[in-house]
Amino acid sequence: MLRSGGRIALSVIERTPGLSRSVRRSIAEAAPRAVASRRPYTALLASAGFEEIGRRDATAEYLTTTRAWLNATEPLVAEVAAVDGAEAVAQKLVDWRTSITAIEAGLLVRRLYWARRA
Repeated sequence: MLRSGGRIALSVIERTPGLSRSVRRSIAEAAPRAVASRRPYTALLASAGFEEIGRRDATAEYLTTTRAWLNATEPLVAEVAAVDGAEAVAQKLVDWRTSITAIEAGLLVRRLYWARRA
């Protein structure tokens, strides 16, 4: 449990606000399960007793990093698979490609949140 005055920071992937219901459903395949949250993270943090809640978009940085991981891993698939297993590496490549596509299509965003415990 975080004491009064303690601080928290987290990074999350969220659906882009304002999407139609059908588009939100289609994102389920491209996004982590936590993206399914219907309440904004600022509201979740406030209801958990946090205040001084801040938020910053980090989508551009996340996209750059995801592309870098994909580009660095693809030429080394055999070597990485020898350590992590072929199935795990194949799934990671699919996940990275899916995330990149969803971000480029404007469907997902990466945000950083911080807050202080009341």
